[in-house]
Amino acid sequence: MLLLAAPVAYAADQQILGRRLLVGETTSYGGRRVIIVQGKESPTTVTLTGNVSLLGATLQVVANGGADSVQTFSLPAAGWRTQASGLLYRGQTADDPVRRVILRQSGGGAVLQATIKAASGIQVVPPNPGQDGGLVLELGGGDRYCVSLGGAAGGTAKRNDAARWKVVGATVEPGCPSSQLPTTTTSSTTSTTTVIVEDFCGASHPACDGPCGVAGYHCESFGSTCACLTGGSDACTICDPACSGGDVCVGSVETILPYQVRCDCVPPPACAGTTCGGNCPAGGVCLELTPGTGSCGCYAP
Repeated sequence: MLLLAAPVAYAADQQILGRRLLVGETTSYGGRRVIIVQGKESPTTVTLTGNVSLLGATLQVVANGGADSVQTFSLPAAGWRTQASGLLYRGQTADDPVRRVILRQSGGGAVLQATIKAASGIQVVPPNPGQDGGLVLELGGGDRYCVSLGGAAGGTAKRNDAARWKVVGATVEPGCPSSQLPTTTTSSTTSTTTVIVEDFCGASHPACDGPCGVAGYHCESFGSTCACLTGGSDACTICDPACSGGDVCVGSVETILPYQVRCDCVPPPACAGTTCGGNCPAGGVCLELTPGTGSCGCYAP
């Protein structure tokens, strides 16, 4: 069990110039939906920041246009491998739609590429017509890495219909791609005790302080987006039920799928401070999330 201290600071965004975006429907690829996104640049200012071997990552894919679609995939720690120049993720099961993710920084350049392919479980489709899109890779305990094509990012549409949307050669880095739609989180497993209601959290979205309109749910940041949750959240500013007796609410999440987000109540201080001192739930020990950062979390031995 990996326990995350609260509150959690938002990650920095690092952009990589878009080279290719392909969103293909089943009619074009033998019954499978296919998404390929690639970013590549040299020189680059990109640095690798995160701890995927403990915290895993999330991958969000955005396709905006005639019919917007967006989806977030959980990439568990077990699927990641550290290489000399960066990180490699491979799907853990034959049913995992995320086949491969590469994030590499070497020789003054940077590469980010994702391949997603499956007969089911992929909700992102060609917008028909496509306008802009890309991906956001958020490393656990680290930064967000983004690739954008189309729209403000520029690029040339090689095909743009209901069967296939392909854009190449972005010219600028306008920021991480985003969607006005709520996003669902997909993993290779089906069981979880945390329920996410697809809700914008009121008119204040994405400020994450609006009402949910569903009894027992509260609005929280969740990864890089906003959702209505029960049972606590990653930032864990609310425990269900509330803590008593002077205890404080600390977030906890399993390091293997499913990411079972929940809360624990512990006496303060809750594993915080530059020296990572403080209390953890029973059986945990307070350690740095990323060495040298002073960002602390509770870990089970």
